[in-house]
Amino acid sequence: MYTVEFYEKNNGECELWNFLDFFYKDNIFVLLHAFRKKTQKTPHREIKKAIAERDDYLARKEFENSENVE
Repeated sequence: MYTVEFYEKNNGECELWNFLDFFYKDNIFVLLHAFRKKTQKTPHREIKKAIAERDDYLARKEFENSENVE
């Protein structure tokens, strides 16, 4: 397992946590995809791969939830 640490200023403020608290209410983060970015522009194939992984994850979660309801 990995440890993820977030940068905090000397006063304890973390801009990333502030952003996450404001925009995401379910407290669920799914790390889908990683690659080494070597240019300013994100390669189209990497975007397509990340979207496909997200869609697959959401479809499987929806299926799991529908099984648990029955």
